Amino acid sequence: MIVIQPIDFLKVRIQLAGEKGENTNPIHIIKNVLKNEGMKSFYKGLDASISRQIIFTGFRFGLFKSLNDFTNQYQFCKNNNILIKFINSSLAGAIAA
Repeated sequence: MIVIQPIDFLKVRIQLAGEKGENTNPIHIIKNVLKNEGMKSFYKGLDASISRQIIFTGFRFGLFKSLNDFTNQYQFCKNNNILIKFINSSLAGAIAA
């Protein structure tokens, strides 16, 4: 997140500059951002990204735990069957998405 956020910020700025017909050179855009907005601007929106990841990941892990608890009630699912874990994790990811 800490490394990707500035890269994503730069990508968006390059796209916006391209739409406006401005210079899309990444070095030029970085210099302009640092001069006009400061270093903190590269991390705008980081709190929202982290919040989303915490909620999404928590939801997936919670669903996976619930699905494992449910399937462990049945004899054929016991002994940590890897196929059952794969199905449970896939289902948890699909529901969370």
